[in-house]
Amino acid sequence: MSIEDMIRKYKKRVAHKTEVMNDYKESHDPELLNSVPIYEKEIAECELIISALELAKAKTEGRLVELPCKVGDTVFTFCWNIKNQKYEVCTGKVKNVRYDAADGSVMVSDGERFRFLGKTVFLTHEAAEKALEEQKKNDEGR
Repeated sequence: MSIEDMIRKYKKRVAHKTEVMNDYKESHDPELLNSVPIYEKEIAECELIISALELAKAKTEGRLVELPCKVGDTVFTFCWNIKNQKYEVCTGKVKNVRYDAADGSVMVSDGERFRFLGKTVFLTHEAAEKALEEQKKNDEGR
């Protein structure tokens, strides 16, 4: 069975269960009304399965991009410390994420400027420190 067939199957199931549940509600029969929460739960489960299937379909079609971070995540970059007169690792919060499908690059913004993830902004303090050390070595070699 294809993903599309499974999506259709669950959508039909949701439509049927919704129709039955609405009939039960309109009946005002206490015995039938007791079944409404069960139908609501089954509908919610079917809708969750539909969402998962639609994501699986998008992934197989190459339309799904999994971003390495989300808005609100903490990221690490370099900033100039005037007091110490050197670059240090500093933190920021992601306010925007951009994905470039042409080259697969990801850029994040802290609200001021966009930076390339993995080049000038990092997901861990350790990765930022390592990149800063590499930058210092490159600068000393010039």
